[in-house]
Amino acid sequence: MTPGGDVPTRTTPHISVVVPAFNAEATVEEALESLQAQRGVSWEAIVVDDGSTDGTGSVATALSRRDARIRVLTHTDRRNHGVAISRNLGVRASRGAIVAFLDADDVLSPDALARYVAAFRRFGEAGVVYGLAEMAENGGDARTIIGRGVAFVPVRFFEQLCRFNVLATSATAARREVLGDTPFPVGLPFQFEDWACWLQLARRTPFVFVPRTLCRYRKVPQGAMGRIEAAGSVPRFEAAQGRFLRSLIPAATRPERRAIREGLTFRTTAALLCALSSGRRFRARKTAGWLAAAMRIAGSAGIVASAVSRLGDEHRRAKAGIDPPLTAGRWPSEGGA
Repeated sequence: MTPGGDVPTRTTPHISVVVPAFNAEATVEEALESLQAQRGVSWEAIVVDDGSTDGTGSVATALSRRDARIRVLTHTDRRNHGVAISRNLGVRASRGAIVAFLDADDVLSPDALARYVAAFRRFGEAGVVYGLAEMAENGGDARTIIGRGVAFVPVRFFEQLCRFNVLATSATAARREVLGDTPFPVGLPFQFEDWACWLQLARRTPFVFVPRTLCRYRKVPQGAMGRIEAAGSVPRFEAAQGRFLRSLIPAATRPERRAIREGLTFRTTAALLCALSSGRRFRARKTAGWLAAAMRIAGSAGIVASAVSRLGDEHRRAKAGIDPPLTAGRWPSEGGA
């Protein structure tokens, strides 16, 4: 018997969990133990050792020898390829009709997988289910909740994601059939492949929000966002996301183009607010960086003008600590976008 109380099996599981792991020797065992604590559903874990130079592979392999539900994969050249390629490898190897994602330094809540499966059974049209994530800064006890949505309603999510992302990848699952073989775009700067994946899925499938904490997410300095913040590259990160949004326009439908324009306006306004905040603190370099980011996000004078017209309202909202409103609307009963 395993810690979760289920007999290991090679039969097709309800859900596959893809665990990309790079130099995660200190955390991967806890991540996999949080899977072994799941009850009520059958699962498999596909750990993709992404060219680790520490003992990540050894720790995961030792667990797989004791639990047949855990498989460990490596890239053929055993080099580091990044989280997108590693997740795609795991997705291709998955056998479950549902695929969930768990980073090797995060842990799932004990009922996370059962809640995914229940939500997909309840909402047959849903392609993606996501919940809340509890974030721990640098492994400490301080907690921040990530995730917002319209509870238990299949929604259009493309416009929302154009404006800002409310999904934590380790609190998200998708139907295998909507993911395809390579759902995470590769070669993007700053590792925002997860947001890019959700954007693409939101064009063709409903999202359903489960208002429960499904994972604990660790924000650490060596993580992707931690490195971006430490390098002072957040403005460049935002500008890169704006460029990616604009790259979707040629193949977008008319409603999608409107959503992209709204998203670019929202993001340009946010960058201008950051520039104003830096300017008030006499941080000339940061101010210039955010102004440059705003121009790159916008890509046109019309977007800049729209963003400037919203500065007052958005400034008052931010000063009052009011979160931006969600934009997700109901998915049409007949399907489509």
